[in-house]
Amino acid sequence: MTDGPTSKETMGQGVARRKFLQGTAVGVVAVGIGGLGVAKATGAAAAPAPISEEIYKGHKIEVVADFAKNDSHHGLDRKALIDGVELHVMVLDDGQFITAQSHYNPQPTLQLAARAAVDNIGQDGKLHPWRR
Repeated sequence: MTDGPTSKETMGQGVARRKFLQGTAVGVVAVGIGGLGVAKATGAAAAPAPISEEIYKGHKIEVVADFAKNDSHHGLDRKALIDGVELHVMVLDDGQFITAQSHYNPQPTLQLAARAAVDNIGQDGKLHPWRR
């Protein structure tokens, strides 16, 4: 006699595991399709959650993940937005950030580079989209 499960017990566990996994897969697919439906219905891609977000001198600054961007030239996996408009950022060899708005004022973080750009455009100014 063995102390392990009988073949009926093993079969029963296998069936239960399979049903659980099938139910989980259906739930994950339903959630995924539901999310796509919302993005498609609104006509906009799902926005990534901000890594940091603040109001600085009347402008909303967000730093968000940007994993879809394949930008080997700049090597960034995140981007800065000012009032919803992407800030064009360049990374220097020493890891500091510069922007078109504050080209001669390198900053140690992306957040501070966005603040420097806001300082340059002013409280009533607007950031214009970068053309590639």
